[in-house]
Amino acid sequence: MTFEDLGLSDSLLKTLKDKGYTTPTPIQAQIIPLILRGSDVLACAPTGTGKTASFALPLVEILSETASKARLIRCLVLVPTRELATQVSEAFKDYTKNHKLRVAEFIGGASIMKQKQILNKGIDVAIATPGRFLDLYETGCILPTEIKNVVIDEADRMMDMGFLPDVRKILAAMPKMRQTVLLSATMAPAIKKLAQEFLMSPKEVMVAAPASTAVNITQYFVNVPPVKSESERLRTQVALMIGIFEKWSISSAVIFCNKKHHVDKVYQQLKKQNFSVEVIHGDLTQSRRNRALENMKAGTAKFLVASDVAARGIDIISLPCVINMDIPMNIEDYVHRIGRTGRAGAEGLAFTMVTKATSGAAQDIMKMIGKQIDFVSVKDLPVSYTPSVEKGVQAASYDRSQRKSQDGPQDRNQQGQKKKKNRHRSATTFSPQRTENNLPFPPKRNRKNKGQRRRAAAAALRDSGMTTSPLF
Repeated sequence: MTFEDLGLSDSLLKTLKDKGYTTPTPIQAQIIPLILRGSDVLACAPTGTGKTASFALPLVEILSETASKARLIRCLVLVPTRELATQVSEAFKDYTKNHKLRVAEFIGGASIMKQKQILNKGIDVAIATPGRFLDLYETGCILPTEIKNVVIDEADRMMDMGFLPDVRKILAAMPKMRQTVLLSATMAPAIKKLAQEFLMSPKEVMVAAPASTAVNITQYFVNVPPVKSESERLRTQVALMIGIFEKWSISSAVIFCNKKHHVDKVYQQLKKQNFSVEVIHGDLTQSRRNRALENMKAGTAKFLVASDVAARGIDIISLPCVINMDIPMNIEDYVHRIGRTGRAGAEGLAFTMVTKATSGAAQDIMKMIGKQIDFVSVKDLPVSYTPSVEKGVQAASYDRSQRKSQDGPQDRNQQGQKKKKNRHRSATTFSPQRTENNLPFPPKRNRKNKGQRRRAAAAALRDSGMTTSPLF
């Protein structure tokens, strides 16, 4: 099947041909005709299967038949994150090059005054996050009367981030006579309930089993040796990750962490080792986040450390690898994280760090996706260790990360014992007369009696026949 068989116009076909697209993906082949016929759609497909084009192409076709009106929106696309909004917006702008359609994104972190000015001109396609859309709607800046097409993208992520109440409020404000498309990588009961509430006799599209991963992504779990602290665990994982880069000759990757301060620490450690790396998480300004993504897409940066806020908004062509420093809090997010690689049929690699505490979650992931994942042990990677494995990996085998010491392990151990013994000895050499409450340190002086002590010292000198006056 080709795009010509799907009923798209010649102008759209020309746009697709210019971009090098000739054959639709399975989800595109099923959804595009349904949207063109005006049906509501409930679709479930793994990330990276071409979902954005599956709804963007037919909507461009429908919207190009009529003109936009001032202060009105004709099509609304709701997305969970700012990064995904930017990605969807860029896709629409690519597909509308031969059409006079206005596309704009409405997201938090951007100037709301500028967004209000854009709305006054009229918008054909509005890509928005739920919070910002409600801000504009509740202040009277958006009139939903002309919105005839609504898309809820990444509905499961909306649920995970607690946006479903906002989505319900938005859908309740939409005209009843509309077309609604709901897309999700997984199909939880809450998603089905949302579809039953707001979709009219939807056509269900199931490209792959829910929560499945693309077959062209090779997945590995990496066993992390036990360590004594969180900071030591992060250093260990960074060293393991560098070993992975070396063994598999990985030149670019997206690295995910569960916590924002872990994102910063991993970024700093890679930066110290001269990696071309960017960072992105929810505490950064929108301009900084956009710059990080632009640098990755342009190839200026080769590695990106990110939190889940960016997991579904990163669309980097030919990204070879994804590293999970932690198993996601919600194991269903595993599908979305590793879906950043292996896009458009390309081969991809995904590595997930597993500790003793998260070994159960690793088993749950394998049950969820219905396949076994091979484990990589420390011995499989080119990394060096401190004398005790529990102390973690000292450094990767990269020259820039190795720090050689002239003292052997035994010498360092003896020096440590000697210092410890000296500290103990110095802490107990005070005389009993100088201790207070048997504490091994002299009592603190009372500054209020400072003058009294001076006068007593001067009197003692006079009694001894000595003088406090200058010698000359």
